[in-house]
Amino acid sequence: MGGSSSNDAASHLWDTCATGVQTDSMAATAQASVPAAATAAAAATPSHDPDEHLEMGITLAGMAETLKRIGFPFILDGVYHDGTYKRVESTSGWITKAFGDGFVEVSGERKFVGTGYDLCQCIEDYQAKTGNPAFSMNEMAFKEKQGFVNSKATVFFSHQQQFSVGETLKSMKEGLLQALELWARDISRHSGDLIGTERYLTHYDAHNEQMRKLFGEREEQGDIQVVSHTCNYNTEDRSYYHIKYWQVVKVYDGWWWVDYFVLRQCQDDFEVERIYAVIGRIGFTMVEAAFSNCGHLLSRARQCATMV
Repeated sequence: MGGSSSNDAASHLWDTCATGVQTDSMAATAQASVPAAATAAAAATPSHDPDEHLEMGITLAGMAETLKRIGFPFILDGVYHDGTYKRVESTSGWITKAFGDGFVEVSGERKFVGTGYDLCQCIEDYQAKTGNPAFSMNEMAFKEKQGFVNSKATVFFSHQQQFSVGETLKSMKEGLLQALELWARDISRHSGDLIGTERYLTHYDAHNEQMRKLFGEREEQGDIQVVSHTCNYNTEDRSYYHIKYWQVVKVYDGWWWVDYFVLRQCQDDFEVERIYAVIGRIGFTMVEAAFSNCGHLLSRARQCATMV
């Protein structure tokens, strides 16, 4: 394995980035968004397993932070984040021929957002510049004990590099919001960052007054929004209430497996069998689909590993 030592990589990881040195507020924000247990896991000393880096996960906030540090432009939540990366046509002209010049209109101006292929090139350039060609971006951040990376990813993301990175980040966030309870109840996979709330209309038949009061308490706590409740049957000792309500679901971010940040971009690091094994161990896969009528497909890994 080429490149400088891991200690050298850690010592100057963020100091030589194209967009500036990390501020105290950035570090505080990244650390504050991660539960204590997750932070402790991220700070653990990695073993000598050569495939260990393939298990690492990163949060959405961590991806945005990494993009800023390496100088790659992107749009997130409607905000354009400028960068220093420029596509070099002499070496990357094939991207332009296949997917266009990478510019979009933002507030009446043409801004470059590129594609996933551009991001891979940007990461390679950054790692070469900082003398870290032997490591992935996750590894570099992990060694710096950045709170937005974890030793174990909890959701595998299969995407298409033709899209801009901002589009991919948007798909990831929307995918979790669409998953609702399937994702929300699997709290062991959450990173701790609240990314939004969703709700859906449902109903319940409460067989006594105590259950009806319980729904009232849940509404006060913000877990549900009662639309109506009607007494369908009433006797001296029992009442039956039909309650119609909005179920409110809080959706938290996960620890994402995304090839841009997981793979060692300067190495030949993608081997299908190894990735299949990682998918199986993670056990939760999301797919970014190119078809408007397909949406975001979400299922257990064993059911969609063959999509990779």
